[in-house]
Amino acid sequence: MLAAHVPKIMQDEDTEKGNSYQDIFLEIGKSNIKEIIQNGEIEILAILLDLMGMGCLKEDQIIENGSLRIAGRHQTSFWRELIKQVSQFGSEAYKLEVITKFQSVFSRLIT
Repeated sequence: MLAAHVPKIMQDEDTEKGNSYQDIFLEIGKSNIKEIIQNGEIEILAILLDLMGMGCLKEDQIIENGSLRIAGRHQTSFWRELIKQVSQFGSEAYKLEVITKFQSVFSRLIT
């Protein structure tokens, strides 16, 4: 499976492959967003967050070539849609259950 390749991409800091994998996992996520929410599948979400963070610089580093970073902004519409879908699902109790399942993902997303 594609997910098995992500740790190696991260370790090698291969941003070219990272961008390609981000595109693939974004499409998988967009196509299966309701199933991800209903089944509490966080693997795809965790992979997207890992790829989004790839290539981020520490405060004391200077970047000379923008291609050394993953363009995480391409994920914005996916995350917006995920949150929108969660807010439209079922009762308030069910929404709270879903938010609780995805708490670790949402925490990573906002930090």
